[in-house]
Amino acid sequence: KTAKEFEKKHKAGSIALVVPVDQPNGPKGYKISKEADVTVIIAKEGKVTANHALAAGKLDAKAIEKIVADAKKSAE
Repeated sequence: KTAKEFEKKHKAGSIALVVPVDQPNGPKGYKISKEADVTVIIAKEGKVTANHALAAGKLDAKAIEKIVADAKKSAE
């Protein structure tokens, strides 16, 4: 499914994909791990509801399943 379909179904409002070139560890205050290869932050109404920091090679089916579950929970 596409992000747009997910957004419509769960009324997520917006989904952002960010690749910070000028700030490799993200904005100050985000507390993004320097060791993480991929970080997924899920937020609702301006508050973080889940944070998944994954090392290189760890974004697998199991991790994606957890991320999607947290996204669905946050969208409720």
